[in-house]
Amino acid sequence: MSSIFSKLRSFFRPADLTQGTCWKTILSFSFPIIISYLLQQVYSISDAAIVGQTLTAGEVAGVNDTTSLIFIFLQFAFGVSAGFCVVTSCRVGANDDEGVRKSLATQIVLSAGLTVVLTALALALLKPMLAWINVTPENPEVYGAAFTYCAIIFGGIGAQLFYNFVCSFLRSMGDSVTPLLFLLFSTVLNVGLDLLFIIVFRWGVAGAAAATVSAQLISTIGCFIYAFTKYPKIRPLPADWKIDWQDALLHAEQGIPLGLQFSVLAVGIIVMQSVVVKFDLLDGAMVSNAAQNGFGAANKLNNLLMTPLSGLGSAMTSFTAQNMGADRADRIKKGTLQALLMMLVIAGISIATGLLLSIDGTYLKIFLSATQRNHTACHLLQKALREVLGDHVHQAGSYVDEHRCRFDFSHFSAMTAEEIAETEKVVNEMILSALDVDISECPIEEAKQMGATALFGEKYGDIVRVVNISGRSIEFCGGTHVNNTSRIGLFKIISESSVAAGVRRIEAVTGTGVLEYIDRTNESLAETAANLKVNGVGEVPQKSAAVMAELKNKEKEIEELNNRLAQMRVESLLGCAKEICGLRFVCAKLEGVAPASLRIMGDHIKFTAPDAVALLASVNEGKASVLVVCGLEALKEGAHAGKIVKEISAMAGGSGGGRPDSAMGGANPDMLDEALSSAAEIVETLLINK
Repeated sequence: MSSIFSKLRSFFRPADLTQGTCWKTILSFSFPIIISYLLQQVYSISDAAIVGQTLTAGEVAGVNDTTSLIFIFLQFAFGVSAGFCVVTSCRVGANDDEGVRKSLATQIVLSAGLTVVLTALALALLKPMLAWINVTPENPEVYGAAFTYCAIIFGGIGAQLFYNFVCSFLRSMGDSVTPLLFLLFSTVLNVGLDLLFIIVFRWGVAGAAAATVSAQLISTIGCFIYAFTKYPKIRPLPADWKIDWQDALLHAEQGIPLGLQFSVLAVGIIVMQSVVVKFDLLDGAMVSNAAQNGFGAANKLNNLLMTPLSGLGSAMTSFTAQNMGADRADRIKKGTLQALLMMLVIAGISIATGLLLSIDGTYLKIFLSATQRNHTACHLLQKALREVLGDHVHQAGSYVDEHRCRFDFSHFSAMTAEEIAETEKVVNEMILSALDVDISECPIEEAKQMGATALFGEKYGDIVRVVNISGRSIEFCGGTHVNNTSRIGLFKIISESSVAAGVRRIEAVTGTGVLEYIDRTNESLAETAANLKVNGVGEVPQKSAAVMAELKNKEKEIEELNNRLAQMRVESLLGCAKEICGLRFVCAKLEGVAPASLRIMGDHIKFTAPDAVALLASVNEGKASVLVVCGLEALKEGAHAGKIVKEISAMAGGSGGGRPDSAMGGANPDMLDEALSSAAEIVETLLINK
């Protein structure tokens, strides 16, 4: 037992890279670094995987599009830290404790300065950089997601830079295990925060970025505290903080060129990214996210496979520097040759792994599984619609993302509830039949003989890609799909509507989307049941029918009461009427009365007072209305409601007109009183000049 604990303790001790068999020393030292780098890739992959399963295709595309931009600055930070490590490792090899402390103090100051410069530069160049890769405000969903994700990540550059710095410093001391442990903690924390921020708090893309920055910051602080506790001799003394600018220049000469070298690698990725985005554009509008999401997934796989080589290279930096400080040139030469052989072996394994993960798009399923389900469901939906509605059904467009599938098709009328239910049944039967999905390429004539149809009516080349779902559905298609219909899970139509003459649209969900739809529906029903004060959702239909019947009765009662109220107000208004040319004239402004109520009152006046001309105005919800009615006798004497309303409304900054017996118009509330003061004169003039 004691020997086991002894081995464990030795595992956590700093390695002396100037002693021991070269290849064994390099391999044992590099192993924790490789694991650390793999975990760093998990940061990015966990964001992409969780985002890919929870957010829209546009948001996923936005996160993927930022990879190259973030890569520039983070690789610069990584390279600078690796360069600083060379200086520290040389001093560790020479047993220069004072030099190690001064190196640490210098690196802290330089890293702080670089943080300010890099953060300011990244945020200032964010919009131009997005434009470089063809991500623009003209495509708001993708642009918004990319801008938000980048802005938060760039705001946290300091956390990434200082984390790489402290890890590189510890590795230069011969300790590659401590950075691994803290990175493991940080990775788990990042995944947890991803789930919390994205799924629970629903922060979307901002949540993914905030989770990454928060996890890195917490890990950085913890790593610094642990390092100063474990290695008291590296704590800078007050005198060590007096920066020797010659020493600072030495660190900069090692770090800055290496940082630039690392960041230059991202330029090629940016060029590729800008080209990839164009594949999803049509006339400047982003019509798809397939190319962006596919490139993003492939790029993450490539970064993952390159990680072991990067880890071994980082280990060789510390190995070479320590032996240089110890004046062991022979050991440097021998170790370099052995490391090259190890790199060849690792490269072979990485290539083989990449090829295996590429078979049948396995790596894509990690990031795009929900999209695959919905895409395959579109094929099944078209087949079901042709069975239920007829062979006249043809696709008129479609859109799929992680949340839904949208399918436009030719049909002459709205689908009935029975047709929708039958279509769902046919699709779910094919899903539950666990039909294999075969994807192959063949000459177009051979595909036509198989009975394949084109989803989009596009022009195709001599060789086409065919998606064959066990002979039930055979389509030309270049998209990503599940390998078996059982992976779709469930299918549910949530809406059917018209989008153009002879074109209908179905929106549907699959898999967990169906369960989420059911949950939302149940929540609505439960809320309705609570509002209706019934014991369960089963009583909702009966209770709602009773409530509707009661509402109709109340509406009738309200209508009767409004009529009585109107009659009473009419009697009051007629009692205050003035005589003009032998007719009764009523002019009144009624606050807060709706136009419908004005008409009711006007009808009462018209039928109960044949000799009356009435002008009723009202201001309701900031809008002014003017109504004029004329009784039968008033009409015989030359009264004309339409003419009166036209003139009054014009004086009040509005317009109006209508029949001789009843007319209505609008007005400016601020000008209404002045217009009403001239109403009697207008009516009198009209009657005199009849």
